[in-house]
Amino acid sequence: MFTVYKPLYAKHDEYIEQLREREKKPNVFVWLSPDEIGRAQAPTIMRLALKGREHFKVTVPNVAQTKEGVMVALSFSGERYQLLPF
Repeated sequence: MFTVYKPLYAKHDEYIEQLREREKKPNVFVWLSPDEIGRAQAPTIMRLALKGREHFKVTVPNVAQTKEGVMVALSFSGERYQLLPF
């Protein structure tokens, strides 16, 4: 699964505002998480030779190139491996 986020430095102003709020109320917890822009799943690769590589393309909707850039997180889940005899 590919997940694309706005970069954390883009939230600088929001972070400063939360710090100012914390000065007024010491019990306030400051937490920032990146804003998710989009996510997409790579196509299933049916066969992959031992120590092999396979090219694939992923298009994440709602994501465009910007001067600020983006953060991309890649997570693996549900992998299944099976060695087939030659």
